[in-house]
Amino acid sequence: PKEELVSICPQISGIGFFPGAKGFSTFDSEKTIMILGHDFGKVSDFQNSIKRGEENQDALTWKNLKKMLDEYNIKIDDCFFTNVIMGARPQGSALGKNLDIKNKNHLAFIRDCLCFLTKQIEILKPKLIIVLGKNTWQYLGTDFSEKLNSIELIKDFRTLDKKELSIIKDVKFSMIPNYQTNFCFIVHPTYRHISKTVRRHFKNFENYQAEKEIIKSAI
Repeated sequence: PKEELVSICPQISGIGFFPGAKGFSTFDSEKTIMILGHDFGKVSDFQNSIKRGEENQDALTWKNLKKMLDEYNIKIDDCFFTNVIMGARPQGSALGKNLDIKNKNHLAFIRDCLCFLTKQIEILKPKLIIVLGKNTWQYLGTDFSEKLNSIELIKDFRTLDKKELSIIKDVKFSMIPNYQTNFCFIVHPTYRHISKTVRRHFKNFENYQAEKEIIKSAI
């Protein structure tokens, strides 16, 4: 079926999200922050990135993400970029929800992805995990970490902010002893330039300033 995923592995030599790329820009600094995306996008994007030597830095995801990190005073060299889903879409749009979550034949694959993500967290032990977009947090429920069960059924940022769940601190994992980290949830950078797409509320702040304060409070 067209919603099936295609497995990919790091073949992009330059900067890009894991697993298509290594997930970081340099080796010479500690990766204290994990940037967690949805999936790698389309297979054609992956193939073009291999030829280019890096993901398209002029695409909205990277272009806006770099601006966001700069606003948050986060160095790109301190970040590890990865995805919940370890695969790419054979066809269709790279935007929006990955339809694989509806494919019962691939539930085992999704569980494997979460196990692999847990392993990445165990190795890196980031002090903060920044989750990009609502289509990413849908996977991070009770099966991933018990403390994240509160976001499992939340469908939009308005509800997330109303329930004061834009930051979840001291998240533990059963497979990683003596470790806990903070999660925060922000609008996917692809949609950041569309100001009316998502409105954020945090304390007395709104929209972009709200997200800046979310990051500041989560670190």
